[in-house]
Amino acid sequence: MPIVKTDAFVLKSFKFRDTSKIVTLFTKELGKLSAIIKGVRKFNSGKCGVLETMNYINTVIYFKENRDLQFISSAEYKTSYPEIIKDLDRIKTTYRILDIVNKTIPENEKHYELFDLMKSCLETLNNSIYNCMLTYIFFQKELLIHLGIRPYNFEDSNEIETFLRNIELNQQKLLKDFLYLSDLKETKGIEIDPLDALKIADVLDRYILFNLHGVKKFDSRRIISELNQI
Repeated sequence: MPIVKTDAFVLKSFKFRDTSKIVTLFTKELGKLSAIIKGVRKFNSGKCGVLETMNYINTVIYFKENRDLQFISSAEYKTSYPEIIKDLDRIKTTYRILDIVNKTIPENEKHYELFDLMKSCLETLNNSIYNCMLTYIFFQKELLIHLGIRPYNFEDSNEIETFLRNIELNQQKLLKDFLYLSDLKETKGIEIDPLDALKIADVLDRYILFNLHGVKKFDSRRIISELNQI
């Protein structure tokens, strides 16, 4: 049974029995996986908060191929995102990224480039104050390319074209140009109405769901709805 030390994002986390936790991790070395860590919720463990959703951690995993639930022997914070948790828009955007990765990426497949992209997007959300949704749209675009759903030609999407026809011509060009950006940093120069950005992100979510089998919805919509009521 190999022992693997790897960086990871906590996609989901929930309590299990009296003192344990089960988590879904997106790891750099092993891809997405489910794992259990025992005794983490004991009063003196000092590790309970490490495995909360949204955290970026370093963890040691006892990995066995074809096992549904792996075992975590230790975990510690790698990087915190203090500015994200202070801002509701940034929190909502981060949840959307976590959810879309959890729903679209198969377990036990390595995705180094996607992992690095996710890290870059969360760092951008933490360090920048410009339109959060542009970071998410960029992530959606790169995810589609990574998944190889089809060549990225959005002129073939009637739903997106219908939306574009209902906004100003200058915004149409900005959105179309944005979809072909190659670097996340380039999004900083784009000025777009936040509501327009939100609409195009929702359209791309539906586009991704349409092209994936077995995925009917993203849970982040429910979570965001609950956050909006706070």
